[in-house]
Amino acid sequence: MGRSSTGLTLAILLLLPWSIQAETTTELNLDGGYDDNIFADSLSTSDTYTGINPRLEIYPSSKVQISFDGSYRRYSDYSDLGSLSGNTGISVIPTSAESKLTLLLSVNIFGRLYGETFETYNYRGLSLATSLSYRLRPNLRVRAGAAVNTADYVNSISGDHDGLDLYGGLNFTPFGSNAVDLTGGYLLYIYATDPTLEPIGTPRRKSGDDEARYQALYYSFRLSRPLGPKTGMNLTL
Repeated sequence: MGRSSTGLTLAILLLLPWSIQAETTTELNLDGGYDDNIFADSLSTSDTYTGINPRLEIYPSSKVQISFDGSYRRYSDYSDLGSLSGNTGISVIPTSAESKLTLLLSVNIFGRLYGETFETYNYRGLSLATSLSYRLRPNLRVRAGAAVNTADYVNSISGDHDGLDLYGGLNFTPFGSNAVDLTGGYLLYIYATDPTLEPIGTPRRKSGDDEARYQALYYSFRLSRPLGPKTGMNLTL
């Protein structure tokens, strides 16, 4: 991870003079909760957690966004399951703001570090994504997208994999300030070897050529609304 950290530091230093002249926004999120199955297995081990998530966004132009994300999560009983993660990305929207059709292209470099007990799960990777959305009405938009990614587990080749994510959904704002997001998709991981580091929450099917494949169909529903016109806070379900 040393070379990756050095590369990330150099990237930040190179972008610093650019960010002084560009529009810049910052964000800091705090979260916490209770997970009744932290290892996603039949033992159903539970624990509480807290987290902090900073984010920096730089806009060199109206069509380009450069982002830096961080996340630290701490568990009460299983401290080594706590992790530190980071993501650096560039997103470009080549379509005009007046168009009903919006095209998004993005590249992201990411990684995560766990405590000593779970350091086998430390990884780094690269993701390429594209998405299309179309505005049907001022308060209704449909979207679809695809992403390919690759992950390199630093301390075990067993976890190394390539992934594909295909999804579609819609966003709309009923009843004033309420925002609703519906998403469904298909997720696939392909491993060159039979892995011992299985991705969480996905079923396993082994193909005839001895490649391990993990596939899942997924869906999500999110409802959010601002807590007052001036607080800058949202309530999300």
